[in-house]
Amino acid sequence: MYIMRQEEVDFLISSKYLEVLEYVRSIIPENFILEKELLRLHKKNIPFLSTVLEQISLQNKAEHKFPDARYLLFHKEGIEQATRKEIAQYVSRRYQPYSLRMDLTAGIGGDSRAILCGSKNGVAVERDSMIAKMTRYNLNHWNLFQIEVRVESAEETAIMEGAVLYCDPMRRDEKDRRTSQISLWEPNPLACVSRWLDSAVGLGIKVSPAFDYEELAQSGFEPEIEMIGWNRQLKQAIWWFGVLKGDGVTRRATLLPSGWTLTNQDYIENIGCVEPQSYIIEPHTAILRAQLADQFCSKYGLAKIDEHIGYFTSNTIPQFEDPVIARVYRVIDVSKYNVRNLKKCLKTFSIESATIRRRGFPHHPDEVRKKLKIKEGQDFTILLTRIGPSLYSIVAERIKT
Repeated sequence: MYIMRQEEVDFLISSKYLEVLEYVRSIIPENFILEKELLRLHKKNIPFLSTVLEQISLQNKAEHKFPDARYLLFHKEGIEQATRKEIAQYVSRRYQPYSLRMDLTAGIGGDSRAILCGSKNGVAVERDSMIAKMTRYNLNHWNLFQIEVRVESAEETAIMEGAVLYCDPMRRDEKDRRTSQISLWEPNPLACVSRWLDSAVGLGIKVSPAFDYEELAQSGFEPEIEMIGWNRQLKQAIWWFGVLKGDGVTRRATLLPSGWTLTNQDYIENIGCVEPQSYIIEPHTAILRAQLADQFCSKYGLAKIDEHIGYFTSNTIPQFEDPVIARVYRVIDVSKYNVRNLKKCLKTFSIESATIRRRGFPHHPDEVRKKLKIKEGQDFTILLTRIGPSLYSIVAERIKT
Protein backbone atom coordinates (compact mmCIF):
# COMPACT_ATOMS: atom_id res chain seq x y z
CA MET A 1 0.00 0.00 0.00
CA TYR A 2 1.26 3.45 -0.93
CA ILE A 3 2.48 5.69 1.93
CA MET A 4 3.56 9.33 1.54
CA ARG A 5 4.54 11.75 4.27
CA GLN A 6 2.34 14.75 5.01
CA GLU A 7 5.11 17.22 4.20
CA GLU A 8 5.72 15.57 0.81
CA VAL A 9 2.08 15.86 -0.22
CA ASP A 10 1.85 19.44 1.03
CA PHE A 11 4.88 20.32 -1.09
CA LEU A 12 3.45 18.60 -4.18
CA ILE A 13 0.21 20.54 -4.04
CA SER A 14 2.01 23.86 -3.50
CA SER A 15 2.93 26.39 -6.22
CA LYS A 16 6.62 25.87 -5.37
CA TYR A 17 6.43 22.28 -6.65
CA LEU A 18 5.76 23.29 -10.28
CA GLU A 19 8.73 25.65 -10.21
CA VAL A 20 11.04 22.93 -8.87
CA LEU A 21 9.57 20.33 -11.22
CA GLU A 22 10.37 22.37 -14.35
CA TYR A 23 13.87 23.15 -13.08
CA VAL A 24 14.67 19.49 -12.35
CA ARG A 25 13.26 18.41 -15.73
CA SER A 26 15.60 20.91 -17.41
CA ILE A 27 18.77 19.46 -15.83
CA ILE A 28 18.19 15.70 -16.03
CA PRO A 29 18.37 13.42 -19.10
CA GLU A 30 15.13 12.21 -20.65
CA ASN A 31 15.73 8.57 -19.71
CA PHE A 32 17.21 9.14 -16.28
CA ILE A 33 18.03 6.68 -13.52
CA LEU A 34 16.50 7.97 -10.30
CA GLU A 35 19.25 6.79 -7.93
CA LYS A 36 21.98 8.14 -10.19
CA GLU A 37 20.36 11.58 -10.40
CA LEU A 38 19.87 11.70 -6.63
CA LEU A 39 23.61 11.24 -6.16
CA ARG A 40 24.50 13.72 -8.89
CA LEU A 41 22.17 16.50 -7.71
CA HIS A 42 22.21 16.10 -3.94
CA LYS A 43 24.61 19.04 -3.42
CA LYS A 44 22.32 21.47 -5.25
CA ASN A 45 19.99 21.63 -2.23
CA ILE A 46 16.86 21.16 -4.33
CA PRO A 47 13.85 20.89 -2.00
CA PHE A 48 12.22 17.46 -1.92
CA LEU A 49 14.50 16.27 -4.73
CA SER A 50 13.70 12.60 -4.22
CA THR A 51 9.95 13.29 -4.28
CA VAL A 52 10.21 15.39 -7.45
CA LEU A 53 12.35 12.79 -9.26
CA GLU A 54 9.86 10.11 -8.25
CA GLN A 55 7.02 12.17 -9.68
CA ILE A 56 8.88 12.71 -12.97
CA SER A 57 9.54 8.97 -13.20
CA LEU A 58 5.87 8.19 -12.54
CA GLN A 59 4.71 10.85 -15.01
CA ASN A 60 6.87 9.29 -17.72
CA LYS A 61 5.39 5.84 -17.00
CA ALA A 62 1.84 7.22 -17.04
CA GLU A 63 2.01 8.99 -20.41
CA HIS A 64 0.41 6.06 -22.27
CA LYS A 65 -2.67 6.39 -20.05
CA PHE A 66 -2.63 10.16 -19.43
CA PRO A 67 -1.48 12.44 -22.29
CA ASP A 68 -1.19 15.31 -19.78
CA ALA A 69 0.75 13.22 -17.24
CA ARG A 70 3.48 15.81 -16.63
CA TYR A 71 0.91 18.11 -15.02
CA LEU A 72 -0.56 15.49 -12.68
CA LEU A 73 0.38 13.85 -9.38
CA PHE A 74 0.81 10.07 -9.18
CA HIS A 75 1.66 7.19 -6.95
CA LYS A 76 2.83 3.77 -8.16
CA GLU A 77 -0.29 1.77 -7.34
CA GLY A 78 -2.46 4.50 -8.82
CA ILE A 79 -0.77 4.23 -12.21
CA GLU A 80 -1.02 0.43 -12.23
CA GLN A 81 -4.75 0.53 -11.48
CA ALA A 82 -5.62 3.57 -13.59
CA THR A 83 -7.80 3.04 -16.65
CA ARG A 84 -6.56 4.12 -20.04
CA LYS A 85 -8.18 7.46 -20.96
CA GLU A 86 -10.00 6.13 -24.06
CA ILE A 87 -11.45 3.17 -22.12
CA ALA A 88 -12.53 5.41 -19.24
CA GLN A 89 -14.32 7.69 -21.71
CA TYR A 90 -16.11 4.69 -23.23
CA VAL A 91 -17.20 3.44 -19.79
CA SER A 92 -18.39 6.91 -18.80
CA ARG A 93 -21.01 6.95 -21.58
CA ARG A 94 -23.34 4.80 -19.48
CA TYR A 95 -23.21 7.41 -16.71
CA GLN A 96 -23.93 10.50 -18.80
CA PRO A 97 -27.77 10.39 -18.60
CA TYR A 98 -27.63 10.57 -14.78
CA SER A 99 -26.83 13.71 -12.79
CA LEU A 100 -25.96 12.07 -9.45
CA ARG A 101 -22.70 10.16 -9.83
CA MET A 102 -20.20 8.77 -7.34
CA ASP A 103 -16.76 7.23 -7.83
CA LEU A 104 -16.28 5.13 -4.70
CA THR A 105 -12.57 4.42 -5.29
CA ALA A 106 -11.20 7.65 -6.74
CA GLY A 107 -7.45 7.05 -6.37
CA ILE A 108 -5.54 9.56 -8.51
CA GLY A 109 -8.79 10.60 -10.18
CA GLY A 110 -8.48 9.19 -13.70
CA ASP A 111 -11.83 7.38 -13.69
CA SER A 112 -13.42 10.18 -11.66
CA ARG A 113 -12.48 12.59 -14.43
CA ALA A 114 -14.37 10.60 -17.06
CA ILE A 115 -17.34 9.46 -14.99
CA LEU A 116 -18.02 12.62 -12.99
CA CYS A 117 -17.36 15.16 -15.75
CA GLY A 118 -20.53 17.11 -16.46
CA SER A 119 -22.15 16.10 -13.19
CA LYS A 120 -23.23 18.98 -10.95
CA ASN A 121 -23.48 16.54 -8.04
CA GLY A 122 -20.38 14.41 -8.50
CA VAL A 123 -18.58 12.81 -5.56
CA ALA A 124 -15.12 11.20 -5.56
CA VAL A 125 -14.47 8.98 -2.53
CA GLU A 126 -10.90 8.18 -1.45
CA ARG A 127 -10.13 6.56 1.89
CA ASP A 128 -6.47 7.66 2.11
CA SER A 129 -6.20 11.31 3.15
CA MET A 130 -2.82 11.78 1.43
CA ILE A 131 -4.04 10.32 -1.87
CA ALA A 132 -7.25 12.34 -1.57
CA LYS A 133 -5.15 15.53 -1.75
CA MET A 134 -3.64 14.24 -5.00
CA THR A 135 -7.17 13.45 -6.24
CA ARG A 136 -8.23 17.03 -5.54
CA TYR A 137 -5.11 18.41 -7.24
CA ASN A 138 -5.67 16.37 -10.40
CA LEU A 139 -9.39 17.14 -10.57
CA ASN A 140 -8.58 20.85 -10.26
CA HIS A 141 -6.12 20.52 -13.16
CA TRP A 142 -9.00 19.15 -15.24
CA ASN A 143 -11.20 22.09 -14.14
CA LEU A 144 -13.49 19.78 -12.17
CA PHE A 145 -13.64 22.13 -9.20
CA GLN A 146 -17.29 21.27 -8.53
CA ILE A 147 -16.51 17.63 -7.69
CA GLU A 148 -16.67 16.86 -3.97
CA VAL A 149 -13.76 14.75 -2.66
CA ARG A 150 -14.63 12.71 0.42
CA VAL A 151 -11.98 11.12 2.64
CA GLU A 152 -13.93 7.97 3.51
CA SER A 153 -14.01 4.28 2.66
CA ALA A 154 -16.27 2.94 -0.07
CA GLU A 155 -17.86 0.60 2.46
CA GLU A 156 -18.86 3.39 4.87
CA THR A 157 -19.53 6.48 2.75
CA ALA A 158 -23.12 7.69 2.50
CA ILE A 159 -24.62 6.80 -0.87
CA MET A 160 -26.71 9.54 -2.51
CA GLU A 161 -30.30 8.50 -3.15
CA GLY A 162 -30.78 7.83 -6.86
CA ALA A 163 -27.07 7.99 -7.73
CA VAL A 164 -25.14 5.84 -10.17
CA LEU A 165 -21.92 4.43 -8.74
CA TYR A 166 -18.50 3.33 -9.97
CA CYS A 167 -16.08 1.12 -8.03
CA ASP A 168 -12.59 -0.10 -8.91
CA PRO A 169 -11.47 -2.40 -6.06
CA MET A 170 -7.82 -2.98 -5.20
CA ARG A 171 -7.21 -6.48 -6.57
CA ARG A 172 -4.27 -7.64 -4.43
CA ASP A 173 -3.88 -10.28 -1.74
CA GLU A 174 -2.29 -9.95 1.71
CA LYS A 175 1.17 -10.38 0.12
CA ASP A 176 0.48 -7.52 -2.34
CA ARG A 177 0.20 -9.89 -5.30
CA ARG A 178 -2.41 -9.42 -8.02
CA THR A 179 -5.35 -11.73 -7.45
CA SER A 180 -8.54 -12.65 -9.31
CA GLN A 181 -10.16 -14.01 -6.12
CA ILE A 182 -13.08 -11.67 -5.53
CA SER A 183 -13.25 -12.19 -1.75
CA LEU A 184 -9.73 -10.74 -1.39
CA TRP A 185 -10.45 -7.48 -3.24
CA GLU A 186 -10.65 -4.26 -1.28
CA PRO A 187 -13.41 -3.37 -0.97
CA ASN A 188 -14.99 -6.77 -1.55
CA PRO A 189 -17.68 -5.69 -4.05
CA LEU A 190 -19.94 -8.68 -3.50
CA ALA A 191 -20.16 -7.80 0.18
CA CYS A 192 -21.20 -4.23 -0.64
CA VAL A 193 -23.50 -4.47 -3.67
CA SER A 194 -26.74 -4.89 -1.71
CA ARG A 195 -26.05 -1.92 0.60
CA TRP A 196 -24.95 0.31 -2.26
CA LEU A 197 -28.04 -0.52 -4.34
CA ASP A 198 -30.36 0.19 -1.42
CA SER A 199 -29.86 3.88 -2.31
CA ALA A 200 -28.22 3.87 -5.75
CA VAL A 201 -30.05 3.05 -8.99
CA GLY A 202 -27.02 1.79 -10.90
CA LEU A 203 -23.54 0.44 -10.30
CA GLY A 204 -20.48 -0.40 -12.39
CA ILE A 205 -17.63 -2.41 -10.87
CA LYS A 206 -14.31 -2.69 -12.68
CA VAL A 207 -12.95 -6.21 -12.12
CA SER A 208 -10.13 -8.47 -13.20
CA PRO A 209 -10.96 -10.15 -16.55
CA ALA A 210 -9.71 -13.36 -14.95
CA PHE A 211 -12.39 -13.37 -12.22
CA ASP A 212 -14.06 -16.69 -11.40
CA TYR A 213 -17.53 -16.91 -12.97
CA GLU A 214 -18.47 -19.54 -10.40
CA GLU A 215 -17.54 -17.26 -7.49
CA LEU A 216 -19.81 -14.57 -8.96
CA ALA A 217 -22.64 -17.06 -9.56
CA GLN A 218 -22.50 -18.25 -5.96
CA SER A 219 -23.13 -14.68 -4.80
CA GLY A 220 -26.59 -14.73 -6.37
CA PHE A 221 -25.99 -11.49 -8.31
CA GLU A 222 -26.59 -11.42 -12.07
CA PRO A 223 -24.91 -8.33 -13.53
CA GLU A 224 -24.16 -7.68 -17.15
CA ILE A 225 -20.54 -8.80 -17.61
CA GLU A 226 -18.65 -6.72 -20.15
CA MET A 227 -15.18 -7.67 -21.35
CA ILE A 228 -13.36 -4.70 -22.89
CA GLY A 229 -10.44 -5.00 -25.30
CA TRP A 230 -8.11 -2.27 -26.50
CA ASN A 231 -6.69 -3.22 -29.90
CA ARG A 232 -5.64 -6.86 -29.50
CA GLN A 233 -5.39 -6.91 -25.70
CA LEU A 234 -8.12 -7.72 -23.18
CA LYS A 235 -7.81 -4.78 -20.78
CA GLN A 236 -10.59 -5.00 -18.23
CA ALA A 237 -13.99 -6.33 -17.27
CA ILE A 238 -16.94 -4.51 -15.75
CA TRP A 239 -20.01 -5.76 -13.92
CA TRP A 240 -23.06 -3.58 -14.61
CA PHE A 241 -26.03 -3.45 -12.21
CA GLY A 242 -29.36 -1.65 -12.14
CA VAL A 243 -30.06 1.04 -14.74
CA LEU A 244 -26.51 0.73 -16.09
CA LYS A 245 -27.15 -2.88 -17.15
CA GLY A 246 -28.25 -3.48 -20.74
CA ASP A 247 -31.78 -4.86 -21.29
CA GLY A 248 -31.56 -8.65 -21.27
CA VAL A 249 -27.77 -8.57 -21.64
CA THR A 250 -25.76 -10.77 -19.30
CA ARG A 251 -22.51 -11.01 -21.29
CA ARG A 252 -20.89 -8.53 -23.67
CA ALA A 253 -17.55 -8.21 -25.48
CA THR A 254 -16.53 -4.74 -26.66
CA LEU A 255 -13.44 -3.95 -28.72
CA LEU A 256 -11.99 -0.46 -28.73
CA PRO A 257 -11.28 1.91 -30.31
CA SER A 258 -13.71 0.71 -33.02
CA GLY A 259 -16.58 0.02 -30.60
CA TRP A 260 -17.39 -3.40 -32.11
CA THR A 261 -19.58 -5.37 -29.73
CA LEU A 262 -21.15 -8.81 -29.33
CA THR A 263 -23.63 -9.94 -26.65
CA ASN A 264 -25.51 -13.00 -25.48
CA GLN A 265 -28.56 -11.46 -27.22
CA ASP A 266 -26.99 -11.88 -30.66
CA TYR A 267 -28.25 -14.59 -33.02
CA ILE A 268 -27.06 -18.10 -32.19
CA GLU A 269 -27.10 -21.35 -34.16
CA ASN A 270 -26.36 -24.90 -33.14
CA ILE A 271 -22.60 -24.92 -33.73
CA GLY A 272 -21.08 -28.30 -34.49
CA CYS A 273 -17.51 -29.62 -34.29
CA VAL A 274 -15.58 -30.55 -37.44
CA GLU A 275 -12.02 -31.36 -38.42
CA PRO A 276 -9.83 -28.31 -39.08
CA GLN A 277 -10.65 -26.87 -42.50
CA SER A 278 -8.70 -24.45 -44.71
CA TYR A 279 -8.56 -21.69 -42.11
CA ILE A 280 -8.29 -21.49 -38.33
CA ILE A 281 -9.82 -18.46 -36.62
CA GLU A 282 -8.69 -17.34 -33.18
CA PRO A 283 -11.07 -14.73 -31.73
CA HIS A 284 -10.13 -11.85 -29.46
CA THR A 285 -9.73 -12.99 -25.86
CA ALA A 286 -12.55 -10.62 -24.82
CA ILE A 287 -14.98 -12.73 -26.88
CA LEU A 288 -13.90 -15.98 -25.26
CA ARG A 289 -13.84 -14.57 -21.70
CA ALA A 290 -17.36 -13.22 -22.26
CA GLN A 291 -18.38 -16.80 -23.14
CA LEU A 292 -19.68 -15.77 -26.55
CA ALA A 293 -18.12 -18.49 -28.71
CA ASP A 294 -21.46 -19.66 -30.16
CA GLN A 295 -22.59 -16.12 -30.98
CA PHE A 296 -19.22 -15.43 -32.63
CA CYS A 297 -19.34 -18.60 -34.73
CA SER A 298 -22.96 -17.93 -35.72
CA LYS A 299 -22.18 -14.35 -36.78
CA TYR A 300 -19.29 -15.34 -39.06
CA GLY A 301 -20.32 -18.84 -40.22
CA LEU A 302 -17.68 -20.79 -38.34
CA ALA A 303 -17.46 -24.27 -36.85
CA LYS A 304 -15.64 -25.51 -33.76
CA ILE A 305 -12.73 -27.94 -33.83
CA ASP A 306 -13.52 -28.95 -30.25
CA GLU A 307 -16.40 -28.03 -27.91
CA HIS A 308 -14.05 -26.61 -25.29
CA ILE A 309 -11.30 -25.00 -27.39
CA GLY A 310 -11.23 -21.38 -28.60
CA TYR A 311 -9.98 -22.16 -32.11
CA PHE A 312 -12.64 -22.18 -34.84
CA THR A 313 -12.49 -23.15 -38.49
CA SER A 314 -13.85 -22.34 -41.95
CA ASN A 315 -13.14 -23.00 -45.61
CA THR A 316 -13.35 -19.28 -46.35
CA ILE A 317 -11.84 -16.17 -44.79
CA PRO A 318 -14.47 -14.37 -42.68
CA GLN A 319 -15.09 -10.70 -43.41
CA PHE A 320 -14.43 -9.01 -40.07
CA GLU A 321 -15.47 -5.39 -39.52
CA ASP A 322 -12.30 -4.78 -37.48
CA PRO A 323 -9.00 -6.68 -37.92
CA VAL A 324 -8.57 -7.04 -34.15
CA ILE A 325 -11.72 -9.16 -33.85
CA ALA A 326 -9.80 -12.32 -34.67
CA ARG A 327 -6.56 -13.73 -36.02
CA VAL A 328 -6.88 -15.82 -39.19
CA TYR A 329 -4.49 -18.60 -40.16
CA ARG A 330 -4.23 -20.59 -43.40
CA VAL A 331 -3.73 -24.24 -42.46
CA ILE A 332 -0.59 -25.92 -43.82
CA ASP A 333 -0.58 -29.11 -41.77
CA VAL A 334 -2.66 -30.73 -39.02
CA SER A 335 -1.18 -33.66 -37.07
CA LYS A 336 -1.33 -35.29 -33.69
CA TYR A 337 1.38 -33.68 -31.57
CA ASN A 338 4.73 -35.40 -31.95
CA VAL A 339 7.98 -33.45 -31.79
CA ARG A 340 9.82 -35.63 -34.32
CA ASN A 341 7.02 -35.47 -36.88
CA LEU A 342 6.54 -31.74 -36.30
CA LYS A 343 10.24 -31.15 -36.99
CA LYS A 344 9.90 -33.05 -40.27
CA CYS A 345 6.87 -30.98 -41.24
CA LEU A 346 8.69 -27.69 -40.58
CA LYS A 347 11.67 -28.90 -42.63
CA THR A 348 9.39 -29.98 -45.51
CA PHE A 349 7.91 -26.50 -45.74
CA SER A 350 11.24 -24.73 -45.09
CA ILE A 351 9.95 -23.10 -41.91
CA GLU A 352 12.85 -21.96 -39.73
CA SER A 353 11.00 -19.49 -37.50
CA ALA A 354 7.44 -19.29 -36.20
CA THR A 355 5.17 -17.94 -33.48
CA ILE A 356 3.93 -20.66 -31.13
CA ARG A 357 0.48 -20.29 -29.53
CA ARG A 358 -1.57 -22.70 -27.45
CA ARG A 359 -5.08 -23.38 -26.18
CA GLY A 360 -5.88 -26.42 -24.05
CA PHE A 361 -2.30 -27.62 -24.44
CA PRO A 362 -0.28 -28.63 -21.34
CA HIS A 363 3.23 -27.61 -22.43
CA HIS A 364 4.49 -24.01 -22.51
CA PRO A 365 5.41 -22.68 -25.99
CA ASP A 366 8.98 -21.91 -24.84
CA GLU A 367 9.42 -25.55 -23.86
CA VAL A 368 8.18 -26.71 -27.28
CA ARG A 369 10.36 -24.13 -29.07
CA LYS A 370 13.49 -25.52 -27.42
CA LYS A 371 12.61 -29.03 -28.58
CA LEU A 372 11.90 -27.85 -32.13
CA LYS A 373 15.02 -25.63 -32.20
CA ILE A 374 13.32 -22.87 -34.17
CA LYS A 375 13.45 -19.09 -33.81
CA GLU A 376 10.61 -16.66 -33.14
CA GLY A 377 8.94 -15.46 -36.33
CA GLN A 378 5.78 -13.69 -37.51
CA ASP A 379 4.97 -15.25 -40.90
CA PHE A 380 4.20 -18.75 -39.65
CA THR A 381 2.40 -19.94 -36.53
CA ILE A 382 2.27 -23.27 -34.75
CA LEU A 383 -1.02 -23.69 -32.92
CA LEU A 384 -0.82 -26.25 -30.12
CA THR A 385 -4.18 -27.50 -28.95
CA ARG A 386 -6.38 -30.37 -27.88
CA ILE A 387 -9.02 -31.96 -30.12
CA GLY A 388 -11.08 -34.51 -28.23
CA PRO A 389 -8.71 -36.60 -26.09
CA SER A 390 -5.63 -35.98 -28.24
CA LEU A 391 -3.02 -33.21 -28.48
CA TYR A 392 -2.55 -31.64 -31.92
CA SER A 393 -0.19 -29.28 -33.69
CA ILE A 394 -1.48 -27.08 -36.49
CA VAL A 395 1.16 -25.45 -38.69
CA ALA A 396 -0.31 -22.37 -40.31
CA GLU A 397 0.42 -19.11 -42.11
CA ARG A 398 -0.93 -15.89 -40.62
CA ILE A 399 -3.39 -14.09 -42.91
CA LYS A 400 -3.87 -10.33 -42.65
CA THR A 401 -7.54 -9.37 -42.49
